[in-house]
Amino acid sequence: GPIFALAQPGLSSGPWIIVGAFKNVFGQALNRVAQLNNTLSDRSDNNSFNTNIASRGGADHSVQQIYIPSGGGQPVLAGSLTNFNGAACGHLVRLNYVSDTGGTVDTSFNSGDIGADDRIFRLYRPAGLSELHILGSFQKYNLSTKSCIASLNLDGTPAAGYGSVNP
Repeated sequence: GPIFALAQPGLSSGPWIIVGAFKNVFGQALNRVAQLNNTLSDRSDNNSFNTNIASRGGADHSVQQIYIPSGGGQPVLAGSLTNFNGAACGHLVRLNYVSDTGGTVDTSFNSGDIGADDRIFRLYRPAGLSELHILGSFQKYNLSTKSCIASLNLDGTPAAGYGSVNP
């Protein structure tokens, strides 16, 4: 399947994370999320990020977006996924990105265990704000009506001024 997005957790060098609708990368079963080494053509696999995803199942449906805070940090994934590594995620999940826990679900990210009720197409953080904005075909986020757009705190909870658009 296709790759929809890629991001680099480091400042300017290091591995890349790709997301999409693919089910394997270089022959390894990696459902829709994978880390590639320093160059996109490096086929070696020497990281726990991929091992944790492969052993736990990855995303159940396609991942359209990835956001990583500038300067590195934990990747946030959005898309059609409703389950990641066996945990319900409501179309939005943040992953751990350190040592042996890399590629596992960050349980401190609180999407309310419900998240969005339909697909998230776009995930971004406007410059200067400490919020994530999500856009998609959802009508609710954590059971509140928020048609197609919502603002979230960096921990996944609804931000103040959290609104909606009715197309």
